[in-house]
Amino acid sequence: MLMNFGALAAEDLKQVLLESDVISIDRRLKIWPECVQGTFRQTSSNSIEMCLDPKDKAKRCEFAVNDALSHTGTYRVAFDFRVTTIDSTDSEWHSYFQVHSFPDKDERWRCPIQALELHSGAFRMFNRWDPTPVSITKSGTCSGAENSIQSRTLFQDLSLTEGDWHHYEQVGRLASIDGGELTVTIDQVEMATIKGPNTFNDQREPFLKFGIYKPTSWRSEQPLCVEYRDIQVTSGDHSNDTN
Repeated sequence: MLMNFGALAAEDLKQVLLESDVISIDRRLKIWPECVQGTFRQTSSNSIEMCLDPKDKAKRCEFAVNDALSHTGTYRVAFDFRVTTIDSTDSEWHSYFQVHSFPDKDERWRCPIQALELHSGAFRMFNRWDPTPVSITKSGTCSGAENSIQSRTLFQDLSLTEGDWHHYEQVGRLASIDGGELTVTIDQVEMATIKGPNTFNDQREPFLKFGIYKPTSWRSEQPLCVEYRDIQVTSGDHSNDTN
């Protein structure tokens, strides 16, 4: 039976994700729901929709998959997604997928290691890294002139069709100094391939975030919605995988 919930149903969101086929991971599934003011509904046995309404005055409707990626070895993250609204006149960004990292002792929360964002009707993606054991964050929590965090743009100005399903996939190996690898494809088109540092020097393993994160101003009264299908997180060599 499909489950359909509205606002204030964070624990129900967790239940849906643990008991459905929306997400598959080759380690213990640890879900952390953050959708208190948003809404979600299970749209099929393997898909879920999450929405954020400007009337709720909230900046997120997301769920995190904790301890999802190992500091050692290769990994693969793949999922289908579709968004209901792509507004080219909206200059305020929001994100639909992040790879995040827990701060160590005496360290501030920092901008995500990776973020897939929509800005002015086009998709873009960033990658950040820092070899420093405790990040220096004198000028904000992202990269900056006085910060130890560094960043790169993986891609930008990507146009996707609203309402259509799109396939996202990344294969990589995490490293804060040398040995890192990352390849991102969307709809079987390679968007970025990098070699070198690609994560923070943290003790805990990174976690994934799915859903809408919008700390910026609203330019429209229309809700934002995203749907995910067949989320897969696996470890091991995926160099010969095909879709």
